[in-house]
Amino acid sequence: TILTKLIQWTLEEFLEKINSSTATPSGGSVAAISAGLGAGLVGMMAKLSIGRIACAEQEKILKISTQIDELMIQLGNEAESDIAVFDEVMKAYQGPKETENDKKERTEKIQQSLKKAALVPLETGKICLQVIQLAEEIAQIGNLNALSDGIAGGLLAEAALQALLLNVRVNLELIKDSEWKIKPHLEMKRISAEGTEARGRLLKL
Repeated sequence: TILTKLIQWTLEEFLEKINSSTATPSGGSVAAISAGLGAGLVGMMAKLSIGRIACAEQEKILKISTQIDELMIQLGNEAESDIAVFDEVMKAYQGPKETENDKKERTEKIQQSLKKAALVPLETGKICLQVIQLAEEIAQIGNLNALSDGIAGGLLAEAALQALLLNVRVNLELIKDSEWKIKPHLEMKRISAEGTEARGRLLKL
């Protein structure tokens, strides 16, 4: 399954929960699910290419199909993780602040939770990038009758990637440890650029 708890909702329930005053599911988890839908379209093109004489690179196509299956599971887990870390951040902000020690512990917990909240969507973004790259691959060797599905899947994953990086950026801005922020900031810039470049190539296919 692509998701754990979230998969238990009907589509109508899921959309209603997004369009409500509840804090979750929010941007990160919705982006992960959107990327999962995109991955599904990439997987569809791969599976519609298996066994077709016109599609010569069968070994590579089978590998893409398997990889997509694995990435969809990972995206489901990431959607759940996004909700969990958001809840952790909210809990940290609600910590006691009556004494100086309370305030110090609260600040430390907030900062720790914000680091997790930055890293989760960053990791999800890396998975999105893999989906985009697989979309490029299958679009060039797969069943042309499903080409629009494969490309659409890659474009969905790229949109999800950029949405996730917004979450990364917001959380990084709240983190006080400047040295810690260097690595995720560089990773964010790298995968954003790679995703944008891949999007441009997909649109030219």
